[in-house]
Formats: sequence, C-alpha cells, structure tokens
Amino acid sequence: MKRDLFAVTILAVLLVGCSPLGTPTTLPTAVPSPSPPTSLPTVAPSPTPSAEPTGIEEGNRYRLQECWNAATTQSEMNACAERQLQYSDQRLEQLLGELQVRLGQGAWQELQAVQERWEAFKAADCGWVTARFEGGSIATMNNLICLDSHNAERIERLKIFLCDGYGMTGPCEASERY
Repeated sequence: MKRDLFAVTILAVLLVGCSPLGTPTTLPTAVPSPSPPTSLPTVAPSPTPSAEPTGIEEGNRYRLQECWNAATTQSEMNACAERQLQYSDQRLEQLLGELQVRLGQGAWQELQAVQERWEAFKAADCGWVTARFEGGSIATMNNLICLDSHNAERIERLKIFLCDGYGMTGPCEASERY
C-alpha cells in the first residue's frame, strides 16, 4: 500500500512537472467539486514576459505555465491547480455554450442530461482517488488536477460535435479552437 501511494505521488509530481504547458494529464483526486470562485487565487508573482503570446488561449496557457514554474510550496501548487481548473471549467462552459447554439433542441436537452451524469461521475471518481491521499498536503492538488483532467478529456470528446457531420469529415475550425 505504501509503495503504491509513493508511486502515485511520484507520478503526480512528474506529470505536473513534465506535461506540456503545465497541463497535467490524468491525475485523480477526491473532495466534491467546489463551485468555481469568481476570481483567480493570488499566487507568487512570476516574472513579466517580454513578449507574451497573443490570443486569450495562448495567454492563459502561458500564465498557467508561469504559475507552475514559479510554484515552490504546496500552497502555491494548490493555487496553480485551482487556476488551471478554473481555466478548464471556463473552456468547457464556453464549448457547451457553442454546442447549445449548434445542436437542435432535442440533442441539446439530451446533452444536458448526459452532462449532469458526467459531472456526478467526475466528482465521484476524483473523490475516490483523492481519498487515497486523505490527510496529506498533496490531496487538494491531486483533487484539482483530477477534475481538470476530466474537463480536458470532456472537451476533447465534445469539441468534434461543433463540426459538420459531427466530425465525420474530421476536425473543423470551430473544434480546433479547443
């Protein structure tokens, strides 16, 4: 059990440190999904870039990477994970808004029902995983990373439905934004 816990902790640290743009892949966690705060938490200031990428998407990715690069304490890493989750929550909500316009009324209502069940699954899955770290300082970060990973997977799954034929002809300009 201790060996498994140690291996998962090492994997989590490696994924957070090595994943592209500081976006951890799939690391599960616990604690029910909190309602997203209206403002981003304050994190230790990072150096001001001389040439920040253009575009909202690139700028947010850059700032998240800077947050992870500057984080040296567990509370700073927790704050970066919170910012990352807020960002993926915003992207998922934006995608769902575009799908509401794109899909017919019936398909949209079906997606809403599925989305509710998916949200419950996400919370339960991350809750189970985070329980493995109960009492540890890394538990909060693992929960946030797990929730963010589920969001990223959901965005990948749904974005193709923005395209003609729901992706039967491949990605489209609308899906490429995600």
